[in-house]
Formats: sequence, structure tokens, C-alpha cells
Amino acid sequence: MEAAQATTSSAPVAQTETGSPIAQSVTPSAEAAPIKVSPGDWTVGLNDDLKGYAQTKGFKDPQTVLDSYRGLEKLMGAPKDRLLKLPEKADAPEWNDIYARLGRPNDPKEYKFEGVEGVDPKLEGWARENFHKLGLSQKQGESLLKSYRELETVESSAQAQSKQVALKNQEDTLKKEWGSAFDQNIQVAKKAAAQFGFDGKAIDSLENAMGYDGVMKFLQNIGSKIGESSFVGPNSPQGFGNVMTPAQAKYEISELKNDKGFIQKWSSGDREAKMRFEQLHKWAYQE
Repeated sequence: MEAAQATTSSAPVAQTETGSPIAQSVTPSAEAAPIKVSPGDWTVGLNDDLKGYAQTKGFKDPQTVLDSYRGLEKLMGAPKDRLLKLPEKADAPEWNDIYARLGRPNDPKEYKFEGVEGVDPKLEGWARENFHKLGLSQKQGESLLKSYRELETVESSAQAQSKQVALKNQEDTLKKEWGSAFDQNIQVAKKAAAQFGFDGKAIDSLENAMGYDGVMKFLQNIGSKIGESSFVGPNSPQGFGNVMTPAQAKYEISELKNDKGFIQKWSSGDREAKMRFEQLHKWAYQE
């Protein structure tokens, strides 16, 4: 005990500038470095799979996780419940859920085409079945069918206009060919059509196959053979009824020029011969 006290009392004591004793054993030789406290492992409590995921992604703490998630939401641009996950296969049944969320009716019969005019019932049935298979919404289906009907209208109008132009050209050609006999030939063709029971649809079918001029010539030929009038071909000496076509008139003129008796009458000023020759020239060269 005395030895310990001696030892303690005999220890050298340093004096500060103010005179306070400080043990030399606790006086630092330099300024002490700050103590660094390592944070705890924030993944404690996670299973091994999540821990591995956090390490792979480089998530150092919960803040980095939240920052990453917020950035993902911004990139997606919509809440999770409004996002769609596309199936990997085109025929996957999951597509039905996606189509339903996008507005496809549950049943093909539920498509409504009230805004589309003039739709054939068969076309409506076809549209409903195929629009449903394609996953179209009600709005998409109605818009598509409406656009199709508008295209049909434009195409139909263009075809009708083209048909009218073709009809006019064929009629002009026939008028030029038949000349003054045009009206009479047309009447014979119409009577033949009526007698044989050709209705409008039948005439239209014939026109599609033969053209207007072809149909009129065909019917006129039939009419001439059933007693309406004698048909006059380009080499026939007689006219059609009271009128000749240019070809018939030209043939008749050629025949009369070789008829010495007619030439003699015409040269002598015979009134009937001159009137006949003059009428033939009108029919032959009416333009």
C-alpha cells in the first residue's frame, strides 16, 4: 500500500500555463482523427434473392431504391395499374384481356354501326366477326367501317362516271355509223328487247360484255329478222325502212353510178332521179 502510494506520489507532474497539473500519459501529441461509424446493413431482413438483386443493381441504401423507382415511374409515364404487359406470343390468350381493356366489346354482336349509312347486313356481320378477332374497339370498328363505306361511295361514283363517258362515246360512234337511220334502228332494237323479255338487268349484263353499241347492233339485227323491218347491211341495195345508214347510202350511190338507165334519167334532169341521188348523198355524207 505504501509502495503504491509512493509510486503515485513520485510520478512527475506537468504544469500548464495556468498552473493546472495534467498527467503526461493522457496528453496527446497531435489532434485526434474523427471516429467513423459504419452504418448498419440496410438489407437485413431481406431474403437472399432480394439481397442479391439489391447488390446487382447497386442499391446502397433505401434512398437509392426510391430514387430508382421514381425514375422508373417517370419513364413509364403512367401508374402501374394503367400499364399493359404485352404477351410474347401473338396467339396468347392474354391478348383478350388487353383488347378488353382497350375497349373491345365482349361479344361481336355488341358492335354498333349507327353512324354508318347504307351498310349491307352481310357486310355488317362480316365486320363484327372480323373486328372482334382483330381486337378493335367499338370506336375503331365504327370508324373503319365508315371509312370503307366512304371509299365504296367514291369508287361507285367514279365507276358510274366512267361508264357514262364510255356510253356517250359508244353512242356517238353508233350515231356516226348509222347516221340518219339511228333513231329507227334504236326503235327496232328496243322492240326486239321487249319481245324477247330482256329486262334492265339483262341489258346491263349484255352491255358489260358487248358494250352499248354492240348490244344495240345485236338487238337491231334480231328485230330486223322477226319482221319489224328488213335489215340493210353495208352491201344491201335497199335502205332500212325509209332511211339508210351512211354505209348503205354509199353502197347505193355506187350501184346507181353503174346503172346506165339511172344515169340517163339523172342527166336528162329527171326530178325523181335527182331527188333520189340528193337524198342518198345526205345520208351518206351527213356530217
